[in-house]
Amino acid sequence: MKVKHSPARTMIDVGTAKTPPSSLARQMQRVRGARAIDDLAARFSSSPVVLIAGQQCTGKGTVAPLVGKALAGEDARIKGTGKLMREAAQQAGKDVETFVKSVPPDFDVELDYRAAKLVAEGGVDVFESRLAGHLGRMLQAKGRSNLVSVYLTASPREQALRYLQREVGPEARSRVEQRVIIPKTATLEEALTLAAAADPEVKAKIGPIIDEVGARDEVDRKRLLSLYGVDYQDPSAFDVVVSTDGKTPQQVTAEVIAAVKARNQR
Repeated sequence: MKVKHSPARTMIDVGTAKTPPSSLARQMQRVRGARAIDDLAARFSSSPVVLIAGQQCTGKGTVAPLVGKALAGEDARIKGTGKLMREAAQQAGKDVETFVKSVPPDFDVELDYRAAKLVAEGGVDVFESRLAGHLGRMLQAKGRSNLVSVYLTASPREQALRYLQREVGPEARSRVEQRVIIPKTATLEEALTLAAAADPEVKAKIGPIIDEVGARDEVDRKRLLSLYGVDYQDPSAFDVVVSTDGKTPQQVTAEVIAAVKARNQR
């Protein structure tokens, strides 16, 4: 059953067409051995898993647990690549920053393989990862069912306002919303720069790191392009795309749940 929507809707079903073995699969085979993907397929579960991705400040961290609880109850198993990294650092007896500096170059591939294994085996209800769409496609191509990948989006203006709310405070967000007109064509860096110029508290707290924050998504995009040859920001890699602009976390969650249930009824 196709998810139908009018042009005004922001939830888009972009399909799950199978593709040839991806560079993601090839890299995992290089690091884990030729049978790495077949080993995943041999352990496939039919348990439903929702994979969530998006750029910073699009609501991933807020929406993921809400989606998990809506689908699997209070005991929902929710993980992400970041949590896997923290667990690996803890096992090594190191803080994350020290651990990241100590791992071999192929550790990113190893970590992504662990994520793929967790999803393949149904060891999680919701998984958050930059590679969510591409992981889902890779596993679906081998026959893993009951996976739905979701890409959350937000305009740079909304991303900037959410960043201010999180890092400076809700009062700062409110002040900036009242004082600053952020063009729809602005980048996140430009939006944060305008906010800092208009508010001394914002400038003091985030001024020195605006460049770093603004470039973070692009740094991740280039890293994954170099490693796997995939663009994690490409919405066509995902089953569902949801805009979070102007919506509460509960509204976004409801939209995601509706899309997941619609796809699972096919």
